[in-house]
Amino acid sequence: MEREVLENMSSAELVKLLKEDPSLSSKFDEYSLWSKIITWSCLLAKQPQFANKCDKWDEFDADDWSYLLAEQPRFADKCDKWDEFDAEDWGLLLYEHPQFADKCDEYDGWSEFDTGDWHALLEVLPQFADKCDKYDGWRKFPIFYWSNLLQRHPQLEEKAKGFAHGWVVILRTKPELANKCDKWGEFDADDWRYLLADQPQFADKCDKWGEFNGYYWSYLLAEQPQFEDKCDEYGGWSKFDADDWSLLLDEQPQFEEKHDALN
Repeated sequence: MEREVLENMSSAELVKLLKEDPSLSSKFDEYSLWSKIITWSCLLAKQPQFANKCDKWDEFDADDWSYLLAEQPRFADKCDKWDEFDAEDWGLLLYEHPQFADKCDEYDGWSEFDTGDWHALLEVLPQFADKCDKYDGWRKFPIFYWSNLLQRHPQLEEKAKGFAHGWVVILRTKPELANKCDKWGEFDADDWRYLLADQPQFADKCDKWGEFNGYYWSYLLAEQPQFEDKCDEYGGWSKFDADDWSLLLDEQPQFEEKHDALN
């Protein structure tokens, strides 16, 4: 390739060229092109043999390092930005190389994780459940997170039993464990509409009927229309909007008369 062509290429173009054809490195030596490369992490992630050409290690930021180490963990001893890693950086690295958990311990990286970060990590690496314990990561898990995790990793059921939302998910498919549940008083209206839609026999335990909004009523009645009397009793119909009615009538058209009478 002509010298003039190479010298007029951007850093990104040069990196792309080397990633596709590393034999061109001789031209980089001949024309002193290495200094033009800016995105070294992108190059080294695919072509680590060029590490001895890199003179910009100290310019790598945390994102550069997490990306590079996820591809090439051999460079860990060169990283000087561990304390700048955020949850996204740690997650990217741990997904590929769980052995870096020791570094995450050393630099207290777990404290960067929020509820969504914990869920994403445990979906892939349930062995870090004990870290989630230590950093109280489970506390804000919504029903959806518990449902997803227990489908993927049923061994986390014991963790779920420590939280109301977790118990809701468990009881949906294992109602026989009801006598083991000690979180009934912590269930909110969302928990109840979700649980009763599958297990209506627990209705006598529900103490949140008055907190149901229009969506919760329409969701529950779409699955269990026998709760119409409860909706009457607690004034639920007055909370329905057009979307709530649409959801209900799509599944239970027998409520059309109720709709017409109230609207």
